[in-house]
Amino acid sequence: MSFGSGGSGVSGRGVGVFDAVVLAGGGARRLGGVDKPGLRVGGRALIDRVLAACGQARTTVVVAVPREVAREVVWAREEPAGGGPLAALAAGIAAAGGAEGASAVVVVSADLPFLDEAAVRALLARLAEGGADAVLARDAEGRDQPLVGAYLRAPLVRALAEIRAGEGELTGLPLRRLTSRLTLDHLAEEGGAPVSFDCDTWGDLAAARARIREHGHVLNEWILAAKEELGIDLDVDIRVLLDLARDAAHGVERPAAPLTTFLVGYAAGRAGGGPEAVAEAARSTGADVWVMAPMVSVPAEARAFAERARAHGLPTVGAMVEVPAAALRAGQLAEVCDFLSIGTNDLAQYAFAADRMLGSLAELLDPWQPALLELVRQAAEAGAAHGRPVGVCGEAAADPLLALVLTGLGVTSLSAAPGCLPAVRAALATRTLEECRTLAGLALAAPDAVAARTAVAEAAGGTV
Repeated sequence: MSFGSGGSGVSGRGVGVFDAVVLAGGGARRLGGVDKPGLRVGGRALIDRVLAACGQARTTVVVAVPREVAREVVWAREEPAGGGPLAALAAGIAAAGGAEGASAVVVVSADLPFLDEAAVRALLARLAEGGADAVLARDAEGRDQPLVGAYLRAPLVRALAEIRAGEGELTGLPLRRLTSRLTLDHLAEEGGAPVSFDCDTWGDLAAARARIREHGHVLNEWILAAKEELGIDLDVDIRVLLDLARDAAHGVERPAAPLTTFLVGYAAGRAGGGPEAVAEAARSTGADVWVMAPMVSVPAEARAFAERARAHGLPTVGAMVEVPAAALRAGQLAEVCDFLSIGTNDLAQYAFAADRMLGSLAELLDPWQPALLELVRQAAEAGAAHGRPVGVCGEAAADPLLALVLTGLGVTSLSAAPGCLPAVRAALATRTLEECRTLAGLALAAPDAVAARTAVAEAAGGTV
């Protein structure tokens, strides 16, 4: 949270209990219609990050099609669906009790990666000081953000009723119709991670992920997400964890992806550490365990890892393609491995010499970059030539439109967050393999990422 000095927390109007309304039903047009609330930043879906920030709310209403989220909420939907933010807000207020709920309502969108409980408390504290119907976050450009704000319920409900009475309906109306009827105060953001920063484009998403890495939170975020998913409760010593993971991954000194690191380290730690522990876990559970070496640069590294893993009874061994050298020598990797997995996030970083911690270089990390797709094509074709499956992990696999291109490039599997799977599955079900190859050709021929996405979206006819 990075608001300037503001609310003192003096509860002049007794604004303690509050409700929250989260708007999560937008079309994400600038992201190609992808499931934006389900996109992950720092190991958690955007919507779960926002819900955590509103965790102290008496009632939290999410205005969207119901989905799996990290905590219990009330679901609502504007009529008609897609009626715009004002109609969605009215539906959320109604589901939160209408005029009868808590005296304050926090209103936020579901794509705010840096919103946290401290920011919510600051907005409510300023509102409690009195003198305004609503307190909005003000961004660095001096613009008030109505979807990052705390509102007094009574004037909010009254203003919505007045607009409906005057207009007949709320569908398609902008939020300024509401804010113009309210007395507003604001809290100005300052440096660091801006509270009102939202993820409208792939560049925004890359910048958010880079900023979270820059501030050193990413491994802790992934560990938290993994513990919640696995239903385990334990304290984690990150240094010991990384040591165990490194042992299990053939002494690789360059860090693996955080979730992989956690799962490998956790399994090894439970059984005493090392690749023997992973193999024993596989034997005792009867699981079909596949292991892979991260950050492989030359075939010799893959060969040494495969030999050691197989010697310990782990027969299915792969390598991650995360650096350009691995993509260019994917055929030789496939000779000694059973599968390949392309990590598009790291591959883009090293291919374009663009540090993922620098938000100013986010455009170079766009997974639609034709040069990156060319490296994916080379690795996929090398795998096919040796009869090896080649998967893609990373946020690229969560984009339904890009999933068609990756399939056309020869990728055989996609690894994405559970919330993204229905949209990706639906997109793939609408196309033949030959159609996917045609779309892939358009992306490869484009001069840049924006042109690649535009060409594929136009050829796909807007059905994805």
